[in-house]
Amino acid sequence: MGSNKGCLSGCLFIWLANSENRVYLLAKCKSKVKYFAFNLQVNQMIFFKMKQLKQRSACPVSSSLDILGDKWMLLLLRDMLFADKSTYGEFLQSAEKIATNILADRLALLESQELVSKEIAADKKSKFTYRLTEKGIDLLPVVVELMLWGTRYCPTIAEPALLAALIADKDGTTAHYRRLAREKMRAG
Repeated sequence: MGSNKGCLSGCLFIWLANSENRVYLLAKCKSKVKYFAFNLQVNQMIFFKMKQLKQRSACPVSSSLDILGDKWMLLLLRDMLFADKSTYGEFLQSAEKIATNILADRLALLESQELVSKEIAADKKSKFTYRLTEKGIDLLPVVVELMLWGTRYCPTIAEPALLAALIADKDGTTAHYRRLAREKMRAG
């Protein structure tokens, strides 16, 4: 990975480039750190502002909630794990009707936290696909437990075949979906 440093009006910029044609910019201005990523596989640079997270405490529950404490994050993970969704348009079709600005923000946050990876779609250069990383796949049991808890205590409608499989063999069903997610991750 190569790097370069620069300074402009009291701001520190550090450029990092890796072998996968990805360039990252770390900018520190007035004690605020911001990350930007560029993909050089396209003729024009694609600009992403990565959301900065503040850790409120050293508590593992609090730290996890700093990343996942928003309902949209867990719903996006659910859609990737159980509904095989991987594109912006597919996420917009979910029953919860996420707003486009919220979706863009949450996908950027998932990517910045390395829960998903973002690739240019094979069929269309202006479209991206999102795949879970191993770190994202590790959240499968959390999503499963929330699904089972919600089915038990809230008036919900779960996908019947999935619910039946989880009730009959939670560990086996979780292992099956983990395997599917890993296969999709490796295919990308």
